Amino acid sequence: METVPPSADSWAPARAALRAADPRMASLVDVDPTLDPGTVLDGWPTALWDALVFNVVGQQLSVAATRAILARLRALHDGRLPTPAELLATDTENLRGVGLSRAKTVYLRDLAERVADGRLDLERLRKLDDDAARAELMQVKVSGDSPPTVS
Repeated sequence: METVPPSADSWAPARAALRAADPRMASLVDVDPTLDPGTVLDGWPTALWDALVFNVVGQQLSVAATRAILARLRALHDGRLPTPAELLATDTENLRGVGLSRAKTVYLRDLAERVADGRLDLERLRKLDDDAARAELMQVKVSGDSPPTVS
């Protein structure tokens, strides 16, 4: 197996294959012909709880807006995302103040409550297939007609 030197563009063959396979992909590659897919996810959280928070915050927002909100949330918690217990202990006004909508605050609190009380086990979630994990996560904020109370 041949290794590619670090200075070589290891994505060039993949971009060429995408261009050849689909005209829409070709136009996307043409917009950024040096796109390195390996850097697209740089800075995204890898810990499961942090990734869930990132995804709730990032719904219908640009990555830049999501990162700005997460930076302000981290600033409330010594430069890191809060644990579920810390999120639950964070005043709603402070959560709204970092840029979270009311709905996202409700979702994050419900998610944190489920982790804290064991209804959502992150280690178990990690082992589930995609459909089962999706089913577990779809339970967040859907129990009953009214959203969880936000203090």
